[in-house]
Amino acid sequence: MAKRKREPKKKRARKKPIVIHKHHVIPSSRGGDKLGEDDIVRIDGNLHMKYHSLFGNLNPSEILAWLESYFWGGKRKQLEEKMKGD
Repeated sequence: MAKRKREPKKKRARKKPIVIHKHHVIPSSRGGDKLGEDDIVRIDGNLHMKYHSLFGNLNPSEILAWLESYFWGGKRKQLEEKMKGD
């Protein structure tokens, strides 16, 4: 009888502590600092880094315009209408 190969024990994934970052909704490089706490949201640091790797320093309206242009092919209104009907 052939010996079975033992599979290595799986290591448990350690939960990393969540590090909270302050994120300026309007980038501080574009005047967001002047708005004080009204411009700051506290988010998971990992998500904060991912946000900036995707969108750089775009503000929310610029992100929507970018998504509309590149991902939605300029069809935002048609898509919104379809989604309302669901």
